[in-house]
Amino acid sequence: MDFLTSTVLSGVLYDILKHSAVLTIDNIKSGLKGWAINEVVTPALYNEISKLDLNDELNKRAIEKRINASDDLIALIKTIPRNTNTTNIEQTHYGTGHNVAGSVNIYNK
Repeated sequence: MDFLTSTVLSGVLYDILKHSAVLTIDNIKSGLKGWAINEVVTPALYNEISKLDLNDELNKRAIEKRINASDDLIALIKTIPRNTNTTNIEQTHYGTGHNVAGSVNIYNK
């Protein structure tokens, strides 16, 4: 099971700051949608991130350095595992046509 890393978190935070310039609990939760983050961890994560004094002028590496300098934040993100709710689709296809799972628009060719 993969756990959240400071590198992944810094990339998410950088993208949030770059596009909206405001760090909120909802933005963080949305950015980490592939991770098993719950209603208890999200506010704690937000509180620790708020202490880092991040702004839209920082690059990913600078954000990562600030994350790595916070022992409390590092301890918290190490508890967040990758969300393992994945869907695997196996298909066997015989004959003509395509074998695509999901919605397919056959009119845009």
